[in-house]
Amino acid sequence: MINPFFKSKVNNGRSFSSQEVLAMIEQLANEVAGKNGFLHISKDTNAFFREHFASIISAMPDMELHTLFYSATKNNKLIETFYSLLYDISETFERRILAPSFRVERAAYYKRLITDKNAKPSDFDRIIIHLIDLGQIGFINAHIQSIAEQTSTPIRTMNLLRNNGIDISKYIPIINERKLDIICELSSQIPDIDVSESRDSLETITMLVDEVLKPQKLQFSDLQFISKGGYSCAFIAGDKVIKFGLPQAKYSIPRNSKRFIQPLVRHHFDIISQGKPSKLSFEITELCDTQTEVSKEELYQIYKDVRDQGMVWGDCHYVNVGRLKKDNIVHHPSIKGVKKAHHTNVGIEEANDVEVLPAGELVILDLDFIFDESDPKLAQAGLTSIEKEFEERYRREKVRKAIDIEKTPEIEPETPNQNISGDERE
Repeated sequence: MINPFFKSKVNNGRSFSSQEVLAMIEQLANEVAGKNGFLHISKDTNAFFREHFASIISAMPDMELHTLFYSATKNNKLIETFYSLLYDISETFERRILAPSFRVERAAYYKRLITDKNAKPSDFDRIIIHLIDLGQIGFINAHIQSIAEQTSTPIRTMNLLRNNGIDISKYIPIINERKLDIICELSSQIPDIDVSESRDSLETITMLVDEVLKPQKLQFSDLQFISKGGYSCAFIAGDKVIKFGLPQAKYSIPRNSKRFIQPLVRHHFDIISQGKPSKLSFEITELCDTQTEVSKEELYQIYKDVRDQGMVWGDCHYVNVGRLKKDNIVHHPSIKGVKKAHHTNVGIEEANDVEVLPAGELVILDLDFIFDESDPKLAQAGLTSIEKEFEERYRREKVRKAIDIEKTPEIEPETPNQNISGDERE
């Protein structure tokens, strides 16, 4: 339960004294509920305090604010909690502080987090942003090696430094030695998945990514984020796309099709996520053009080609197709001459020959929800409005074609004249 006295003061916009706010900060620092000075503070009150910290600060008189700042920053037990509260409102708070020592004190604190390897800050990027705001570019350049060694998000930190005009020439070689950490960072973009306890699977994925980058003379620092959805995230690796995701709702594919992108890798890795067995979906495919317009008729043609093979594309959307930049085969120096994905490696149940579509043709990029037309799970999955429209059109065309074939008269073949000579036949 939120302390009613505290809640009333916040809701009515009444000012808190520095002593009252310090008591709340101390309570947060201790992370326990109990009797603390002037009022009884519950865990609910702690959460309420964090949520309304900005408005509490705004309502405080300048002198109380000065007292709060100096009292909190001189107390080793409170300083980290105090600065964590300031992360999102530091600019507002700074404008209220008249003494220039605030900037000096704050910069000194952030510098210590960079130089003290025992500090282990959870968000290096937030610290760097504050140091940039405080004009500490020289300090960042001088400690770029330490930043590269300690950040838990090497790629994100690299982009932050680059976008703020900071020289990263000494940063890049260090993070390129942290391949496994980079893969951990990229895969952690997936909602509801924690891969930190799955080192074996991540090491395998790291080797696979390395095998894709090396022939292109690229490094892990060249990986570029392109998209993030509710179930997956994707990165460009030169002429390839690397995708991490939650386990596909339907991994298996009945058979191959010329309209399927031919994956280099498509696999579910066993992982431990949040202490429980889980799976991580991982794919490597060719980079396709997803920016050019796709007409409805083109989308239907893709649907029809898949249906002609006795399958139903259960995720028929414009966003799930792309235009080939190369012929639709598996491209990698180690597997020259291979025209199609090896069915057992990518979840295709039945080996079959497929036509190789040339560059410029459209293919399905997301191979989830490919059903055999007789699969009972197809009814459970249901069809979207456009899939229903396409399915009805496909069946009408199939019936019309059957009728046309039935109506076509059979032509009796001519009987050769057995009496004419060989010369006459010529």
